[in-house]
Amino acid sequence: MYIYGVARTESKNGKCFVDDKRSDWFRFKRHATIQRIEEFIPRQMVARALDKGSLAQTIHALDKEGFERLDEVLRAELGIAIDV
Repeated sequence: MYIYGVARTESKNGKCFVDDKRSDWFRFKRHATIQRIEEFIPRQMVARALDKGSLAQTIHALDKEGFERLDEVLRAELGIAIDV
């Protein structure tokens, strides 16, 4: 599978998203720090790290343990350390 990147969403001024009514793209946007990965990795490795049976979704919310497991896989397979 291709991993475009990893994002850590955050709240600003007590809000977890921005309502951009003027946007012709997505109206609701989240504040996030994004780290681009842009690499292929075997689907099974990512599914195992995320403890998911399916990766049909394009965005996956991770708890701390899932994030750490994904970090371990990316370090071992691609030499990439997540820093978001």
